[in-house]
Amino acid sequence: MNDRKLEKTGSAEKEKEKEDKDKLLRLTNDFLDPEDAETSSLRVLDSETVFSTQIELVKAPQKTPV
Repeated sequence: MNDRKLEKTGSAEKEKEKEDKDKLLRLTNDFLDPEDAETSSLRVLDSETVFSTQIELVKAPQKTPV
């Protein structure tokens, strides 16, 4: 009886693993081609874009009442 129980849980684990893998494939298929910069959902920010933006104003943190 223990062997049958192990078989059931083993197949359940395999089924869950297969479902997770299928879900991951569906998610990755939703992304558009990164080569197409206009429509890509995987746009890459290069360091020039990130660091070229000037910081205009820096505010000190506000104290919150206790």
